[in-house]
Amino acid sequence: MKSFLPPQSQAAAPDSALRVLVIEDDLIFQRIIETYLHKSTAFETHVVLACDLDKGLAVLAEQHVDAVLLDLTLPDSEGLETLKSLQDAAPAMPVIVLTGLDDEEVAAEAVRGGAQDFIVKSDLNASTLSRSVRYAIERQKSEAALRASESRFRTVVDDQTELVCRYLGDGTLTFVNRAFCRYFDRDPADLDGGSFFDLTECDSQIFESFSPEHPTRAREQQLHREGHSYWLQWTDRALFDPAGNLAELQSVGRDTTEQKRLEHQLHHSQKMESLGRLAGGVAHDFNNLLTVITACCGLLAGERSAFGLPPHPQVEEIDQAAKRAAALTRQLLAVSRRHASQPVVLDLNRVVAQTDGMLRRLLGENVEMNVELAADLKNIKADRAQIEQIIVNLVVNARDAIPEGGTITLSTANENAVLPSTDQPSVELVVRDTGVGMDPSLQEKVFEPFFSTKEAGKGTGLGLSIVDSMVKQSKGTIELESEVGKGTSFRILFPATSEELPPEAAQPVPVAVAEKPRAATILVVEDEAMVRDVVTSLLKPRGYTVIAVATAEEALAEVTAKADELDAILTDIVLPGRSGLQLAEDVKSRYPHLPMLFMSGYTDTAVTEHPFLSTGQHFLQKPFSPDELIGKLEAVLDAAPGVRPANPAPEGSEGRTDSVNPV
Repeated sequence: MKSFLPPQSQAAAPDSALRVLVIEDDLIFQRIIETYLHKSTAFETHVVLACDLDKGLAVLAEQHVDAVLLDLTLPDSEGLETLKSLQDAAPAMPVIVLTGLDDEEVAAEAVRGGAQDFIVKSDLNASTLSRSVRYAIERQKSEAALRASESRFRTVVDDQTELVCRYLGDGTLTFVNRAFCRYFDRDPADLDGGSFFDLTECDSQIFESFSPEHPTRAREQQLHREGHSYWLQWTDRALFDPAGNLAELQSVGRDTTEQKRLEHQLHHSQKMESLGRLAGGVAHDFNNLLTVITACCGLLAGERSAFGLPPHPQVEEIDQAAKRAAALTRQLLAVSRRHASQPVVLDLNRVVAQTDGMLRRLLGENVEMNVELAADLKNIKADRAQIEQIIVNLVVNARDAIPEGGTITLSTANENAVLPSTDQPSVELVVRDTGVGMDPSLQEKVFEPFFSTKEAGKGTGLGLSIVDSMVKQSKGTIELESEVGKGTSFRILFPATSEELPPEAAQPVPVAVAEKPRAATILVVEDEAMVRDVVTSLLKPRGYTVIAVATAEEALAEVTAKADELDAILTDIVLPGRSGLQLAEDVKSRYPHLPMLFMSGYTDTAVTEHPFLSTGQHFLQKPFSPDELIGKLEAVLDAAPGVRPANPAPEGSEGRTDSVNPV
């Protein structure tokens, strides 16, 4: 049948007119439809006619059309396939289906297939047709707006970093955003119809407590994937139908692993700060007691030596116990990072090599140690004693991890990694063992103070926390890699330095105590009476005149009154009221040439980096032995201008040491 296009249909349509395409092979019905549309008072209409599907599709391809009236029975197409073909060509076009059959099933299928309306030709009239076209266009616009809104919503949701999903009461997923897919490393197609409960390792029972009155809840969840722990914070919302039945669930998740790590670091930092304050207070008081014990042991040993008697074994035991207690105090201070470091330029290879013999003596016969030192290793700048302590602690820890025997490898290397604390490359130190290894939960705790896997009484739990603290004091980083049954590796990066090594130092000479007493007046400032008495007891037999006071205020009064008589001031740093450093500032402002020697059992970095103490020459660490006290004081006096030299010993004093009760 030929296409029938009335002359009026081909005329130019006003811009405001609706363009309606009628695809109908019945010429009479074409005319009826056109007449009805032109009679509409609701809108102005321009009608385009086509007698088969191909011609209708050609019109759609060439012209703008607002709506289509489609007969399902055409010469070149029939049934619902006609509607499908049209929608494939113009998916957003509002379509009204026309048919001569009053078939409700076909009508329903047509609407489900995308038609906006279904009109039986026998029921057609101008009002029905006009209303159907108008409503079809408006519905299509609304649906287009809804699709655009949904698209924007989907884009917004997909662009979120949070994990967003919806699922049914049994956990079947109905929606996931891209972040959800990325987090669980799945394609959207793989998650379609999957189980939220299985994927996220959630217990489905936790969702049974929702109600219309309490539809939301926040919760936190820990996931374990590939040997690592992750934390997710979820906000769950239950969606109920009007009857109060659970229709769907929505969960929005946020990865809080980094937040947890930072919280842990803050908690650890606060714990270390608390431990530091505790350790500082304990160190101050405890080291005062140890100073008395050590000094008294020295006095007793000196008396026995003066009378030609051998050392008393119990006195030596007491002295050794005091030294071990002092070492434990230093460990506490190191853990809390309140132990002052004295960085120098070091060759890490040389430090490792010089500790090699001692390390091998620490290991049993069933432990083999390999040392792999890199050639041309860059220098580092750190406290030598701390580096040695780090190496020893790590090797001992590795030995304890291989009780049945195995291998420990100690290696060094140059690294290109630049640490945040410096713009220099880094130097690597690795201690690796073939021991039992650690699971992730254990790895998270190894650097915590007092944490130990050993049985009670076998270890303080300070070894690795000391390592961690000392590495950080050296501006380095430490990394741990471990797997159960396959061993553990500690990798430390120290900042490299371009500074050259100092000339090979001569062997340290033991501090010599002057054989003859020295005629010098010393002002001793110490608030602890026992320490004040024992220091006085150590100085007087060697010819010193001692003025002892308990506070900085008393000391300043003595200096003001007797400045010309004083040769030096020996002061504790931590004093009630004004500190020893504040006393020094007052004294130096008035008497800049009066030498001062500081002593303390509390070696906070902020204290020992004070200008008066930065060289370490005028600082005496408690506890100290009699020889250490006298030797340090002699050095301070020798370096000071205008101090009287040593005098000859008083008559009758040769060959004896006055015995003074120090307490």
